[in-house]
Amino acid sequence: MSQYPAGAYDPYSPTGGEPPRTSVLCVAALVSSVIFCCPVTSLLGVLLGIGGLVSVSGSNGRRKGSGLAIAAIFIAILSLIGQAFALKAAGPYIRDYKRVFMFLATGPAPLVEDLQIGDFASARTWLHPDFDSVVTDTQLKRFADEMTTRYGNAIEWIPPANPPFNPSGPGEATFSIPGQIRFDKTTCTATMDLRVYLNAIGNFEVSGISRLVIHDTERGDLVLDVDSPGADGGG
Repeated sequence: MSQYPAGAYDPYSPTGGEPPRTSVLCVAALVSSVIFCCPVTSLLGVLLGIGGLVSVSGSNGRRKGSGLAIAAIFIAILSLIGQAFALKAAGPYIRDYKRVFMFLATGPAPLVEDLQIGDFASARTWLHPDFDSVVTDTQLKRFADEMTTRYGNAIEWIPPANPPFNPSGPGEATFSIPGQIRFDKTTCTATMDLRVYLNAIGNFEVSGISRLVIHDTERGDLVLDVDSPGADGGG
């Protein structure tokens, strides 16, 4: 037993008689581990927790907080596991949201490009699935040939400043997106109908382009329509 009173300096005590201080690393680890907003903070909680344990064990009793560090590591690992499962579950919905915004940004440009180079298999990935059963590759080629003859090769889609896209309830809905297609011969106004399925919890599933109209007051509109598969020319 030490001959010095409690709280007095004791040269024979590992802490010199001073009470051990809580490790800053242990506290930081716990704070980081309980921030669930992103995997980075959880991973940081694990690393800081390990650092805190090493700091406490090597302090000869001058620092404490190993319990905080262990709790931080445990919470952070559980958080990382939960985030991994959540990300896996949300993956399809994230892809659908990205697909919606990709359609709004690029419009029918990828579809038109695939049609003009004759890659009808790729073109169908942009179209509503019902096109597979009602529109043949021959009809797609006729539409593409007429479009190229009239306007030349497509260069870009010019979207509207504020695309009219505001789903209001569950079920399939069609949104008509106006814009312009710039060809190497001219620029045409166009309308793309995009069908989107919205489920009961607000997640999107993009069905694809159900109708594309290139407006032409001189020679008649050029139409590609899943509901009127024969209307693929002017008139």
